[in-house]
Amino acid sequence: MAGFVARKFYIVDDDPVALKTMARLLEARGHEVSINGTSANAMAEIIDERPYCILTDLVMPGVDGLELVRQLRGRTTTSGMKIIVVTSKGNDLWRQRAEQAGANGFLLKPLDLKSFASQVEEIIAAE
Repeated sequence: MAGFVARKFYIVDDDPVALKTMARLLEARGHEVSINGTSANAMAEIIDERPYCILTDLVMPGVDGLELVRQLRGRTTTSGMKIIVVTSKGNDLWRQRAEQAGANGFLLKPLDLKSFASQVEEIIAAE
């Protein structure tokens, strides 16, 4: 990819397999990745780590992905971060809700292992 820049990512997903898979795929492309299996303390870690992009699942116990996106957009320190929702909820209603909450992109599970990292890179490059 021409002009490639390694970025720092933060992934929130309560599915440990999806969490590790996304991290592994992005790390294989040279990106730095932090992960969190619960949304409960994600905000504090995101503020501390200041990633370029956050990837979040939609359906999680406690704070769901849409609420996390809203909270991130509502804080001055995190409002400019790229946010991508990664979910199995593929209908247009969920995509619309994610966009309304402030997500920059929307990707579906199950992940396409061959194209996931490039899809993420395309979303953050387009913004």
